[in-house]
Amino acid sequence: MNSKQILLALIVPITWGFGYALAKIGMNQFTPLLLMSPRFGIAGLILVWFVKPPWGHMRELFMIAFIGSTIQYGFTYYGLRGIDVSTVSILLQLEGPILALLSTIILKEKLGWPRAFGMGLAFFGVFIIVGEPRLSDSLDSAALVVIGTVVLAIAQIMISRLKTLSGITILSWVAIIATPQMFIISLLVEDGQWESIKSASSLDWLIVFYLSVIMTVVGYSLWYHLIRICDVSKMSPFLMLLPVTSITAGIVLLEEQFTVTMGVGGTLVMIGVASTLIKWNWRKNNKIIMEMDEIIFALKEIVRELNPDVLFVPKYGGELIELIPNNEKSRIGGIFTYSEHVTLEFSQGFRMDLGPGFLEGNGKYRRHIKFRTLDEVKTKYAAKYLQNAISQSVIE
Repeated sequence: MNSKQILLALIVPITWGFGYALAKIGMNQFTPLLLMSPRFGIAGLILVWFVKPPWGHMRELFMIAFIGSTIQYGFTYYGLRGIDVSTVSILLQLEGPILALLSTIILKEKLGWPRAFGMGLAFFGVFIIVGEPRLSDSLDSAALVVIGTVVLAIAQIMISRLKTLSGITILSWVAIIATPQMFIISLLVEDGQWESIKSASSLDWLIVFYLSVIMTVVGYSLWYHLIRICDVSKMSPFLMLLPVTSITAGIVLLEEQFTVTMGVGGTLVMIGVASTLIKWNWRKNNKIIMEMDEIIFALKEIVRELNPDVLFVPKYGGELIELIPNNEKSRIGGIFTYSEHVTLEFSQGFRMDLGPGFLEGNGKYRRHIKFRTLDEVKTKYAAKYLQNAISQSVIE
């Protein structure tokens, strides 16, 4: 990552972290769902012009909006109203461990003892935090935040199945769909909406502007832009800064106190979260891991030499090769890492006619080449196949 990308990556947790503190201030004037409705409405109306309508996925997006936005933010922000921002920011980090647990139950993914240990450590950290005497009268609020985190993890699993949609497309249309959902439920379970709107000050509306434009449009747009051009492994650590920025915002804007107990519990939570996110490879030979990294680097260099404007888009557990940035139709294939080899996949591999070669696969369209050593990048003529794939794309 260059210095500009690092600066942009730092903006993301800052905008999100201060957003929680400002939302808590905003809820002095607006009820939680009434505050969230214009936030997502404004954000959706700005973003929706930059993406195509995903007509074939509206039913799924409706359910994701209802579960992942309307219900989730209802629980989370009602909880935020009753406890400090610092505690909420730490509790929200449970999303990673909870997502790992749900993936094991629902998607039958392998958990492994390091991730299981990390989950246990994270939950123990939460137990320490909520055990503080200052929270004895606010356990219900803490429980609402944890429930909201569970609901968010469920929504993430639902989103993971929409593999053909970009993050910005999902965000835009979820925001559009969630806006009336939130407003209708606000009318059903909250009161005083019209009075809150009439008596809102300029500061109250500035908070709505921040939550919708700065936190949502700018923050999420930057995030999705960066994960398209940078390795996800390099971006993930920046999200670990979110509790730091949230705690700082709580101290600066709300004069909250950060206690030693919260620091100890928060540290355990963050270590536990990191343990669930890291791909542990203790059983693998380090030489194999390093060689696979070298293979990936070599393949990317070949593509860049053939097409300097190429964009590597993180998706499906690998990186897609996008010849024209932000043009999904220009994707010719991708690079994917497995336990002991790297594959170079071609979306239209069935068209390649290079004589006897190394293409594998018998699907209708796709073909791939496996590389187990760096030398095979040359001996299996990776450059020749990539040049052929790019040429076919340019011709079309």
